[in-house]
Amino acid sequence: MKHSMLISLCLLIVCPLFSEDVNGSIEYIGDIRILNLWGTWPEMGYAHGYLLGPDIVRSSTNTFWRWLEVCPTTQTSEHIS
Repeated sequence: MKHSMLISLCLLIVCPLFSEDVNGSIEYIGDIRILNLWGTWPEMGYAHGYLLGPDIVRSSTNTFWRWLEVCPTTQTSEHIS
């Protein structure tokens, strides 16, 4: 498990260094963000993740922290001596 996580992390760091142009762009029309993608399905998938990656990370992180706040803890201050 640790091996696969380490390999995935390395690929996430190294792959963008060898990537070609991203087949997509983001444009704004007023307050609306438009994602334009072109190319093959894998190219569009890569562009989607590359262009919206910071938003995906932020959303996932916020969801994780909200989940921790809601999740009941098994240890309270009463149990700590």
